[in-house]
Amino acid sequence: MLAASRDADEAFRTGNYDKAIALYFDFLGQFPDDFKAWLNLGIALGRIGKPQDSVKCFDRAIELLPQSVEAWYNLGLALHALGRHGDELRCYDRALQLKPWYQLAVLRKVEVLRLLGREDESSALFREFLARRKSGLAEVAR
Repeated sequence: MLAASRDADEAFRTGNYDKAIALYFDFLGQFPDDFKAWLNLGIALGRIGKPQDSVKCFDRAIELLPQSVEAWYNLGLALHALGRHGDELRCYDRALQLKPWYQLAVLRKVEVLRLLGREDESSALFREFLARRKSGLAEVAR
């Protein structure tokens, strides 16, 4: 188990997404409740241009660990690639419920609000984020 997971993770880290995807599918065939494998599989599928498949992986990851900010954020990115901006926005809102002022989710939400024509909301959120960041109340992504 550990060797298969390590090999998949190594392929993922080195950007060999096709290999990582194959290894994660094999691994998940034996260990279908592994949150990290579902999350990384979803990211890898997204990186090779398969957002519909990545959505399914993130949905499964969220079933396993509904409080994962990373899973909600990545689901939002996959939905963005599919043009499902309303659903994308709901994912960033959920991520921000779990981790308020999480920089990646705030900045994506600002962009989605703008795409949806909600310029005033987008600008207000961005100004508030900058003020909180300046005062140290917003988490800065590393």
